Amino acid sequence: MIRHLEPEPGERIRLISDVHLGHVRSTVENVETLRPLLHGCDRLIVCGDLAETRACAFQTKGMAMKRDFASMCREEGVILHKLAGNHDPLEETSVLKLYGGSVVALHGHALYKVGAPWGWEYLNHKQACRDLIARHPMSDTDLEDRMALAREMALLSPPVLQRPRVSKNRVLRFLAHCGWPPSRPIAILRAWMTMSSLMHRFTEQFFPEARIVCFGHFHRPGQWKRAGRLYVNTGAFFKNARPSIVDLSDGRVTGIHTGSLLTTKA
Repeated sequence: MIRHLEPEPGERIRLISDVHLGHVRSTVENVETLRPLLHGCDRLIVCGDLAETRACAFQTKGMAMKRDFASMCREEGVILHKLAGNHDPLEETSVLKLYGGSVVALHGHALYKVGAPWGWEYLNHKQACRDLIARHPMSDTDLEDRMALAREMALLSPPVLQRPRVSKNRVLRFLAHCGWPPSRPIAILRAWMTMSSLMHRFTEQFFPEARIVCFGHFHRPGQWKRAGRLYVNTGAFFKNARPSIVDLSDGRVTGIHTGSLLTTKA
């Protein structure tokens, strides 16, 4: 679940997250459009939610696109590292520590014991979530247990993709799904405002040796410096969001591209 990686000197490493292959709101409709992303790197680390692999309406398409993307990486000679997110919780690695732990990559859903406090999966199953948390008493101090909790939480309840029975009107369905109850958009806004401080506290608790931390989950790209440590959120390839692409070499950030490196269409 926690893996260590020592890249070769000069290796070019690129980090992204939240591609959500197969999801109706992903901006990647064909993996071929991601090929330019593979140019100029030796390893690609996806910090969670590469594809929709949970049991849901998007699973079949997501799994097929994930296989196609992995094949494309092999064609381009790029080593692919897939980290577990709350939409693909069964990936083998949840936390990747590079360069002796000075660089850490993870998805970010483990910041919250419930995964996503704004999500319908939590809102519809609050007691079940509380019961699961109670079965992980070491999750405040043990990283393995915290990541195990994150995996089990992501698998606890079926994904809620939309609420089609509310209305036939698309706008009303969107408002019902995203804006009701009012605690839902408030929780989303609070998460965006506090994600850097939450990740800082999480890092201080579980991997204080890290100097660079890359994470996704929040679909909002950003960079923050706290106590001499750099935190980068890698955004999302998702409608109403933007990806942030991080390049590393020899343990240092060599570039952060907010927007996209994609230049071709399939």
